[in-house]
Parts: sequence; C-alpha cells; structure tokens
Amino acid sequence: MKKFSIVQHAKIFFSITAIVLIVGIVSMFTRGFNLGIDFTGGSILDVKFAQPVTVSQVRSVLTSHDLGNSIIQLGSSDQQVESSESVLIRTGLISDSQRVEVMKDMTDKLGQNEVLRVENVGATVGKDLVKSAVGAVVLSWVLMIIYITIRFELRFALAAIVALIIDVLVTLTWFSVLHLEIDSSFVAALLTVVGYSVNGTIVVFDRIRENLHTHRRSESLGDLV
Repeated sequence: MKKFSIVQHAKIFFSITAIVLIVGIVSMFTRGFNLGIDFTGGSILDVKFAQPVTVSQVRSVLTSHDLGNSIIQLGSSDQQVESSESVLIRTGLISDSQRVEVMKDMTDKLGQNEVLRVENVGATVGKDLVKSAVGAVVLSWVLMIIYITIRFELRFALAAIVALIIDVLVTLTWFSVLHLEIDSSFVAALLTVVGYSVNGTIVVFDRIRENLHTHRRSESLGDLV
C-alpha cells in the first residue's frame, strides 16, 4: 500500500490553510458574525394554544417572518414530548406591530392561541463573559508556551501556539463564511477546540521527541515526523 507523506507535501497544506485563513479574515471584517439571541438580546413570547403544536410548526410560521433562528421551547418537563399547548418563544427584538402580525399568522395556521407574557430581555452572554472567554484562551496560550518550553523547547512552544491559533481561526472562519449562528454554546465549543488542540499537539510532540533519540543523520525531518 502506497503511503502519502503529509509532511513532505507540507507546502500544499500550508497553501490551503493560508487561503482558508485569508478568506476567513476577510469575511470576519466584511460580513462579521451572525450573533444569536444570547449575544444580542431579544423578546420572549409565552403562548398557549388551544391545540398542541410542535416546534417545527411554530418555527415554520416564524421563518416566514424572518425569525427562523428563534429559540422555541415546549412547555413540558418531559424531554420526549413532541407537542404541547404551551410554547415559549425567544426571538430577536421585535416591534409590537411585528409581534401582532406574527401572532395573527400563528392563529391562521396553528389555531386559536393566547399570549400569556411578552417580555424584552437583554443578552445572556454579555461583554464580560466574552472577555472572560478571550482571557481564558490567551492565558492558555501563555501557560502552553511556558509548559512546552520547559518540557520540550521554545521552538516547539511557538509551533504549538501557531497551530492553536490556526485551529481557532479556522473555526471562526467557517462560522463567518457560512454565516452560522453563534450562541452561548459556541463559546464553550471554542474552548473545547482549544483543549483538544493542546492535547493533540502534546501527543504529537511527545512522539517526535522520542523519535529524535533514534534519528539517523541520513533521515530527513519529514521522514522522522
């Protein structure tokens, strides 16, 4: 079976990575991010229908009013339930006239209903939380440099940081280019990406360090890796 050496074709992969990052950075500065309700705040509608409705039915109506990204929760403690008379809708900030229009459409398509509560809410993910997340990432970089420098050497540490930054930027690139919604789960997911990136880097560097002890002078760096 013929082997394909990723390391010996590093220039190709560096080029692909560079293109992806350039596209992503341009997109971040021009298109920005699709921030969800958790970041921007919005309105809460507590609605009681005469007949049980499903999440997909409610979302279908909201989508026709450009509110398809709303968070919809059925008023039941049973996670397995598929329909309910009580529905909690958390959507972007809407005007009274738009709310009346949406509820009229709900009545026409899903039957009689009663709005029990209307409330405007602030962002659940505030600037402080975002700053804390960024601070956690930066702190992890600093601690990684110190740890890897002690365990390996400085050039290993710098390479690990570059790899980590690329992992984070590629993730941000996909969310910006595809305009995927960013909510509170994204912050946790990004920190998870950092954790797995660090773990993978340490494992790879450990193997490289082991191979250095048996490295032959005739063997290239690519062969060793």
